[in-house]
Formats: sequence, structure tokens, C-alpha cells
Amino acid sequence: MFISYVFRHFLKQKVSCKQNLGGIMETPYIGITGFMKREQVESVLMDLSLPPGYKLMVGGLAHGNHYFDKDARGEDKKPPRHPKTKDLPKIFIDDPRCLNLIHLHVPDNANHASDMYVLVYNYIHICQDAGVRLDGFQLNMNLPNQEDLFEIRDSNPDVKIVIQLNNKVINSFKTSDSLAKKLRQYAGIANYLLFDKSGGTGKPLSTDEATDYATAFDDQHLPTLFGLGYAGGLSADTFPDLLPFLKMHRLFKPFSFDAEGKLHDPETGELSLNRCKDYL
Repeated sequence: MFISYVFRHFLKQKVSCKQNLGGIMETPYIGITGFMKREQVESVLMDLSLPPGYKLMVGGLAHGNHYFDKDARGEDKKPPRHPKTKDLPKIFIDDPRCLNLIHLHVPDNANHASDMYVLVYNYIHICQDAGVRLDGFQLNMNLPNQEDLFEIRDSNPDVKIVIQLNNKVINSFKTSDSLAKKLRQYAGIANYLLFDKSGGTGKPLSTDEATDYATAFDDQHLPTLFGLGYAGGLSADTFPDLLPFLKMHRLFKPFSFDAEGKLHDPETGELSLNRCKDYL
């Protein structure tokens, strides 16, 4: 329950979902990525105590190659922490406290104009056929093509789109300012931006680097255009390291957060429910 305690007693933040300049009401979230079973989500919800105004982001991992590749038995190949394609919808629960997102890794060699578009629609239909509520996607890839996102947005206006600002994306720009200027072009088609150089590896978030980018994002008024989130080695043990950053940048509130690597057992690789509950 660490994050809830921090928000209530240390930062004393009052969270409201303000309408941004893109006309979208974005709800901040505290995320856990890497759920494999519905029972894991149910267990976390049982003891859930979130800061007021926040949702639990339930993240299910999906890999572009995973959808298309089969093993010798004709079954889906799945990387670690990735449910089989047919099982992915089963982790999602229709609960108002949850924001159900598929974290879709699109391979570097994918054709953005076809593979990303096809993958998104395949998963939308898989979830619709299973009768489950899918709120949206986090796109773990190079910066997606804006035209593709426009098409997805036009046909699915309620789908939430999170753009992951991963190592490759961040390093492809010479400065934080140049990245921030580019991201303005996604206003109205993407809902959230997630600063995440860890990519699920558990690598700690550098608060110095996060401060540099947070300042550039503010200069370009990105907090008025998107929900902003941060990830990188977050857990109950590491979250205290972010407190100076959060207190310094309360102008940017409410931040969203996502955790993956540090919430998994290092020996078994499985999601640790105790770590999840301590983190929340």
C-alpha cells in the first residue's frame, strides 16, 4: 500500500481528471504490467486501496510475433510474461476501478502501415468475441505513424492509446526539446505518454533525466494535451527515490505510474502478488 500512503500523507495530492486541450478526460493510473491470470487481478483488487481519482491499470503483454508465430504443435509461441493470445482477454475484468490495456510490442521490422494496424484490430476483435472490456493499448514500438493512429481513433473513438517513450524512441532525438516538439503532433490521437526507458527490465528511472524531460514537456504544454506517466524499476522499495522528483514537479500532476520488472519474482519470473500489494 506504499503509493497510496505517499499520495495521502506525503504529497497530499488531490487528483481530478481535467479536460485537456485535446478534449479528452484522462484518468491517471497506477499500473501493474505482466498479469497472466484473471485470479491475479482479482487478488490485487481484493485488497486494493488507490489514491483518490486513480485507476488500476491492468496490463497484459502481447508481442507482434507472438500473434503470428506458432510452435511445432500449432500453438502460439509466447515470450515470458505473455499469455497465449486466446488467454489474454481472460485476465481483464469489467470493474470501474480498472483500466484494461494490452501492451502491444510491435517488432522493429514490422511495417507500421500494416502490422501495427492489423495487430490492434485483431486484439480488439479477440476481446469483443470474448465479451470482455478492453479499454485500449500501450504501443511499445518506434513512434507510430500518425495516419495509422488516426484510422484507429476514427473507427474506435473510445479506445485509449498510450505511446511508450522507450529507449529507442528517446535516443532517436538529440534533445528532450526536440522530442517534446514531435510529441505535440500526437495531440488528439494519443491519450497518454509513458516515459519508460526500462521496458520491463526493472532498470531504475533516472530522476535527473526524468526532470530534464518533464521540463521540456512542460515547455511544450504536453501536460495539457496528454496524461503523462513514468516507469522504470518501480516497487515499494524504489518508489521513495522518486519523492524529491514528485515534490519538485507537482505542477505536472497527476502523474501515472507503471511497474513490471521489480514486481516479478527474480527466481521464478512470476508476478509476485505480495510485491504488487506492497507497491500499491
